[in-house]
Amino acid sequence: MAKRIKAYFIFVVALLLTLAAAYFFRDDPPPFSLRAGEKTILLEIADTEDKRIRGLSGRTSLPFETGLLFVYDQPGEHGIWMKEMAFPLDIFWLDEAYMVVDLEEAVAPETFPFVFLPEKPALYVLEMNAGSADIFDIKIGDRFDPKGKR
Repeated sequence: MAKRIKAYFIFVVALLLTLAAAYFFRDDPPPFSLRAGEKTILLEIADTEDKRIRGLSGRTSLPFETGLLFVYDQPGEHGIWMKEMAFPLDIFWLDEAYMVVDLEEAVAPETFPFVFLPEKPALYVLEMNAGSADIFDIKIGDRFDPKGKR
């Protein structure tokens, strides 16, 4: 009986250590969000070249009040296209202070291969469901409030 309890204890400790290691050494970034007025937008992060190239391509939808934030190393005229997209998007280009420097609304998948470029350099690009600019009342010059910033 004592051997069984000892084996169970070792198993539980090993399981807890494995779960803790998986949590602390995971590849996914911590949750990240932006505030737009009184609303919180939960974000997925595209901070590698592969993730930025893939973007939202191949997905059938994006949950309401969520977005994909493209993070670049330097401000620039970062282009966005609708390759392999299945739904329209609102696209927001943000500067280092999370201020909207340009936006495109209701960009349809059929616009591919056209590349949308901002009027001003941006460090971030935020993609959300079409209509989000109206729902969240987001305009050029508005500033997002970052939460959980890495």
